[in-house]
Amino acid sequence: TNHNDMFADAARDVLADQCTPQLVRAIEEGGRTAEATTDLWEQLEATGLADALLSEDAGGAGLGLGQVFGVLEQCGAHALPLPLGETMVARALLAQAGVARPAGSIALARGEHLANGGLRCALVRSGQVAQSVLVQAGDEWRLLGTEGAQASPQALALDAALAWSATQVQAAPVVAVDA
Repeated sequence: TNHNDMFADAARDVLADQCTPQLVRAIEEGGRTAEATTDLWEQLEATGLADALLSEDAGGAGLGLGQVFGVLEQCGAHALPLPLGETMVARALLAQAGVARPAGSIALARGEHLANGGLRCALVRSGQVAQSVLVQAGDEWRLLGTEGAQASPQALALDAALAWSATQVQAAPVVAVDA
């Protein structure tokens, strides 16, 4: 089998085994605080999937975006309630920018700078379960932790609107993304 299938198979094995409807419900109800969230993320981390887009030098598998399609299909097929695909992309961007990657999963979102220096994202997909968000606001990208952010629920259980204060924004690393 080629590399792509190997990763898709790894995703399928973990998700078929771990990502049960009961677990998905527990995560949807408990968000980041659900023990199920941590357990499932640790299982996914152990497969190396979250680092698959990083170069082999950086501890990844050196895959290109086209090669992880099978993994993303598995996430969809099992209704994975965690942002694995987004984390894969975010970690690759962080590695390129030389920014240390935070623990846990990373959502991707667009945000807007507020007049008071804060930052707000009207919609962060998986914002209730991600540990961090890589936010694009204007021509700047910042990596912000979700703990301590102001969160408001959205239509889907796992999504959230998130806002950070000026102090939180200033403390957050700027990520030089080569778009």
